[in-house]
This record gives sequence, structure tokens and C-alpha cells, in this order.
Amino acid sequence: MMNYIFRKNREKCGGTMIEIVLGLAILASLFILISSKIDIADIFAKLISTEGEVGVRAVSESISNYRWDNGGDVPFDEGKTVNVTPVCKATVSEGDCTAQGGVLFIDEIVTGGYIVSVPVERAYENHSYFTGYKIQYPYTGGRVRVLNSDETEEFVH
Repeated sequence: MMNYIFRKNREKCGGTMIEIVLGLAILASLFILISSKIDIADIFAKLISTEGEVGVRAVSESISNYRWDNGGDVPFDEGKTVNVTPVCKATVSEGDCTAQGGVLFIDEIVTGGYIVSVPVERAYENHSYFTGYKIQYPYTGGRVRVLNSDETEEFVH
């Protein structure tokens, strides 16, 4: 009797080869249908383009908060940034930054807690001096204008 129960259960377990192939065909069809609707390259392109916008906004917001707390003063030498001026990395000295035609205000906004660190654009990671971001002050109405390296993203406050 016991032998009969085990033999009966063993006969019922598992599927036929046709059922397995049919299941795999359905799964493959669903995968192809879903993946054809999603353009992975487009998603990555949008993520990369958003990176510049996020960096511009972060730098701009930190400057804006600094100005709010310091009676409208800017965290950099106002005479240097009349034109669009590149922002130097934190590792660059004030003298080297000035010699390269940039502006350095990392200490004021990082030490003050306005931003954790100034972002560096992907194309500028190996650059010796600049972050890839640029500022212009005074912009219309005494505002500060922050741009990314190719000046396609900007934020004015």
C-alpha cells in the first residue's frame, strides 16, 4: 500500500516537455513585448541631461540661501563675475583659481552648510581647475545666474 502511494505521487510530479517549452515561449514573448516598449538609451539620455539641471539648481540654491542669511551679500568677489565666470573646484587655491579666470566660493557655501560639496560635471571630473558650472553676477536686477558648462541649463535667482 505504501509503495503504491509513493509511486502515484512520483508519476504526477513535474511537467511534460511541451508544457515547459510553452511556458518559456510565453515568457519570452512577454519579455520582447515589454522591452520593445521601453527605450533604454532614451532613459539614460534623459538621466544624463537631468544631471546638469540638478547641479545648476544645487549651486544656485546654495548661493541663494547664503545671500538670504547674509543680507544679500554674495559668497564671492563681486568684481570677478561680471561676465560668465567658471567655478573652481574645492581643491584649487584662490590664487590658482584667479589666475585661471575662475571664481572660488566653495569655502563659504560648504563650510556654512549651504551645500555638502559643489558638484562637478561628468566632463570636468579630470579637469584641474573647474567644476563645469559658471556664474554671472550681477545679472538683471542684481540676481545671480548659474549655468552648466555648455550653457544649456541655467537658473537665475
